[in-house]
Formats: sequence, C-alpha cells, structure tokens
Amino acid sequence: MIKSYSISLESYRNASPEERVDMLLDNYGRVPAIIKTKSQITKDKFLSELENHRRRGSNGLDVRVKTSSLSDPTARDGITNIVLQKVLDCEEITIAFLEEYELTTNYLVDFQTIEIMKKDYSLLDSILSNLEETNLTIINLYIVEKKSFSEIGDTLKKSKDTVRRDYSSIRLELKSEILENIKLRSEELATNNGRKGGGQDDAG
Repeated sequence: MIKSYSISLESYRNASPEERVDMLLDNYGRVPAIIKTKSQITKDKFLSELENHRRRGSNGLDVRVKTSSLSDPTARDGITNIVLQKVLDCEEITIAFLEEYELTTNYLVDFQTIEIMKKDYSLLDSILSNLEETNLTIINLYIVEKKSFSEIGDTLKKSKDTVRRDYSSIRLELKSEILENIKLRSEELATNNGRKGGGQDDAG
C-alpha cells in the first residue's frame, strides 16, 4: 500500500524531475490541498513582508515596487498601499502578478516552486484523465484510496501479482510521458528566456 508523505517547497524545489513526479504520484489525492496550503502560507508571509515595508516608510531591498524612484514619501507610501491592497484582493500570487507590479520578494523562489508544482500536477492530471478505464481504476484505488494490491485484485477479479505488475507498468508509462512533457516545457522555457535574456529553468 502506498503511503503519503509531506512535501515541502524546499524538497520539491531541490528534487529532480523524476523525483517530483514520484512525489506527485505518491501524494496525488493530497496535492491540490498541499498546493492551496503552501500558496496561502507563502502569500501570508509576503503580505507580512510588504506590510513591514510599508510601516518602515522606505523602499527596502526586500520588497520593491516599480515607483521606488519616487522622491515623495507620501506618493511612495500611497503606491505601496495600493500594491498591498492588490495582494490582499488577489486570490493567488503568481509570477505574472509579481512581474506586472515589478515586485521582488524574499519569497519569490517559493512562488516559483508553487507554480512549477501546479504545472506538474496539471500535466499529471491531464495524462491520468486519458488513461484506459481499467488502468485509471488501478491508479485511483492504489494512490488515492490507498488500497492494497490484494484489495484491488478482489475488486477487479485479478490476482495480487497481476495487479502489482499492471500498476508498475502503468506508473512507468505515466512517468515517461510526464517527464517527456516536462522536458519539452523546459526547452520551451529556456528558448523564451534566451530571447528575454535569462530566467529560471523548471526541469531541475
């Protein structure tokens, strides 16, 4: 029976693409909740960072806004308050949001990791949805409902060993397809970043 385990942003960030896929498969049923929780925690930390910056009344290096060159303190504070409100109103902080307001933050790398996790999970979810029905049932029973191979065998009228072999084969095929897509995504990102003059690769 497969066991779920905690996924930290640091462990996901430092993992290879193969390890990331294993993390998602092993925790498939919990990943949306993990992403939601990590996103909210990181957003709250960013809000605290931005609020501390606002209270200092200066444009520190931890958080900068695109109007940081303004010499009028009142204007600077007003702009910071506007950005703070936009962060409060924003359902989730994305890299696109940070880029739109030219914000830098100590938690930028965490936001980047969360976006990579979301992309990986969306890719896995899409591939799983296209599985043949019996294969999808095996995957769901094993990685979501945490059934043993014996229990799955009873449900599908197959032997435990047959289910074990089927699962191993399905998982290998899934990983191969997901890794191929991650590789293509990484190559596309590298090409786009090359045009822009640099950026972070998500392929590990």
